[in-house]
Amino acid sequence: MIRPLFLTPLDEGIRTRKLWIFMANAKTRARFSRSVLGSVWLGLSNVLSVSVLSVIYGYVFKVPNTVSYLVYLAIGYSLWQILSGVISSAPTIFESNRHLLHNTNAPLVVFLLEEWFYNLQSALQSLLPVIFITAICKPLIFAHLLNFIPCIINFLVFILWLPCLLSVIGTRFQDFYQLLPIVLQLSFLSSPILYFADSLPQNFRPLVNLNIFYLFLSQARDSLINGTTNWTLFLILLLLNATGIFVSCYCLQVYSNKIKFFL
Repeated sequence: MIRPLFLTPLDEGIRTRKLWIFMANAKTRARFSRSVLGSVWLGLSNVLSVSVLSVIYGYVFKVPNTVSYLVYLAIGYSLWQILSGVISSAPTIFESNRHLLHNTNAPLVVFLLEEWFYNLQSALQSLLPVIFITAICKPLIFAHLLNFIPCIINFLVFILWLPCLLSVIGTRFQDFYQLLPIVLQLSFLSSPILYFADSLPQNFRPLVNLNIFYLFLSQARDSLINGTTNWTLFLILLLLNATGIFVSCYCLQVYSNKIKFFL
């Protein structure tokens, strides 16, 4: 009984791929419809944010190597912006598409994949300029792409199934939407993103590894910057992703009728 329930959202997602890709593209075009620079603003705003943060926090933390710190902060902060944006919007995905859910027969997974693909486009447009700029500071980054690609795929799969699960929970419990920003803020401040991990007290460092957000982020960041990958951790995260896809698809299918009722 579990197997068909698990496979149904996957089958629907593949079958309707043209629909959610079209919807995501239309959403992206509408976002910049009257803008001169268009999607360039995504990369520009990210570059400006990283530049300002690196100058301010580089001075505050008195980092000895400014270039290394710029690269470290740029990649980590860019990945965090992608992750936090996807997660914070997850509980309201169905709410924002309520009129379509009630007036069309489109499966729920369409709206989840539309949001994911839309965020994926935004992520690429904001992350690529940062990678090219940091590559100027550290040219070896391009040599690390082979290590980076499997880790960033793991990261992108994580931000696919987690919002799916959060959207199901958030539709039933509205307080969840208020809780997530608090969790994300605390997670950001307690994770080595704006500062090096070596700056943390020795007894606090193991606690950072309990942060699932940081584990996916740090592996992608470190594989690009250092060209090294902890393959044991990679396999653990890959297994977590496989489990997350199974659980999220199962919950989505089981509660699909109830979700429409709550809306």
